[in-house]
Amino acid sequence: MAEWLKAPDCKSGLSEYAGSNPAPSTILTSTSVMALIMPQHEKIDYVEFPARDLAAAKAFFTSAFGWQFTDYGPEYTAFSGAGLEGGFYHADLTVSTANGSALIVLFSETLEETRDKVLNAGGRIEKEIFAFPGGRRFHFLDPNGNEYAVWSNREQDGTPIT
Repeated sequence: MAEWLKAPDCKSGLSEYAGSNPAPSTILTSTSVMALIMPQHEKIDYVEFPARDLAAAKAFFTSAFGWQFTDYGPEYTAFSGAGLEGGFYHADLTVSTANGSALIVLFSETLEETRDKVLNAGGRIEKEIFAFPGGRRFHFLDPNGNEYAVWSNREQDGTPIT
């Protein structure tokens, strides 16, 4: 008998179905779940950022985005719950597109609300919300000065951008 898993949702994560057949659009097979969990050959698997203040990085990303952290000594902390796992290492460096760094872009269904969460958590807006073909985004700096962006495929009123 095939084991079916309900697709993840914001409230309950993965939950098992016992003996029922959910709609195909809401299920993942055990094989597809493993593909989400297991490292994949030659795919981006992890990302690391510098941080002058690891405690400030942890406080900011926990408050703004709900990330979880695991410390590995005083010089490194790993994060999860971000869509891609990674970590922060202690260094007096910053990442920014002005210096040629890659830009990590998060997704939001409610861009203005996410912008407010970034500001309330102690982030600084580097580029205000702007439109681009297929969406809108803003850039921000975390308390350590690292640059990130957040994009949405929705207008402020929630209508999809086509």
